[in-house]
Amino acid sequence: MKKNGRRLTILIAIICMGGLVLLFLTKVINGFKDMRESFENDLPITYLIPSEDSSLISKEYLNRLKVGEIVNFKQREPISVLLLDSNYYLVVASANLKRHASIKEIIHENIESVDPTTGETYSILDLGNSFKFQYQSKPLSPVSDVYLTLSGDSVTSKWSDSIARFHLSAEDLSIRYADKAPIDIYLTGKQLLIGRKLKGSVDLLVLIRSSRIYFLLMTPINAESKISPDLIYNVISGH
Repeated sequence: MKKNGRRLTILIAIICMGGLVLLFLTKVINGFKDMRESFENDLPITYLIPSEDSSLISKEYLNRLKVGEIVNFKQREPISVLLLDSNYYLVVASANLKRHASIKEIIHENIESVDPTTGETYSILDLGNSFKFQYQSKPLSPVSDVYLTLSGDSVTSKWSDSIARFHLSAEDLSIRYADKAPIDIYLTGKQLLIGRKLKGSVDLLVLIRSSRIYFLLMTPINAESKISPDLIYNVISGH
């Protein structure tokens, strides 16, 4: 009886270990698959701002912008990394919308600190000496909702039917397109000692135009610099 019990225990242990190995291999294979899918959607970097993005910028500010790089994809809209007066980064990303609604209905805002989604592949852009901008290269289908998280101090917001503006001293922020879906865009202050993150001035403006939603994100190149709460709005309005 004891021998049978010992054999049963060993058999169960072998089955459990086999299951764990199978689960690990599945995750590794899926990870490589996602990475390959992301890289396959990448196109070469360019240095001419897309007309859709330049149309967002007022004439008063357009000639003050320089192109850092334009990140291009096969099956999603490009990400423009621009410099304003050599003092600020302005990142422009967008997604096609699947429904017509006010921006208050589309954006679901939450104040919390999050990390990039485990198991997802992100590319990283350094924004000066303060922030890292991370994004997925996966194909992006039209979206119905935007789930936004903000972490930091002194968060303020202003809303209209087509524009939402957020200003804060940020540790991180994230954008995803469904509750519990993987994070698609992630901004984080660079890591400090003991797991702390650098906080810096951030302006985020979300804009609906036609059937597309735009995300305009501004950070200072110098971590010690601040952004006026109205600067990014002035860039699109010309004020």
